[in-house]
Amino acid sequence: MSDGKNGKKLQGAQLRAARGLLGIAASVLANESGVSLRTIRRAEVHHGPLTIAEDNVLLLTKALEARGVIFSFDGSAGVSLRQRPKPRFGD
Repeated sequence: MSDGKNGKKLQGAQLRAARGLLGIAASVLANESGVSLRTIRRAEVHHGPLTIAEDNVLLLTKALEARGVIFSFDGSAGVSLRQRPKPRFGD
């Protein structure tokens, strides 16, 4: 399944890594994305490109990107987080 934007294939390892970087439980991702916990668990253990429904890939991608995840496909699949802005004085 692609990430819905550039035809690249989102991998199970990227999904696991994204959740790990955020430090959130699979149940939190399920609630935020609307994708079942069972589907997320099945996707995360899959080696290689995800084989879940394209709609679910899009929902997961959108939920993770909303939390600052950036998926990359330059040569090899990767995951990073957007830098959070430094708090301003008084925040």
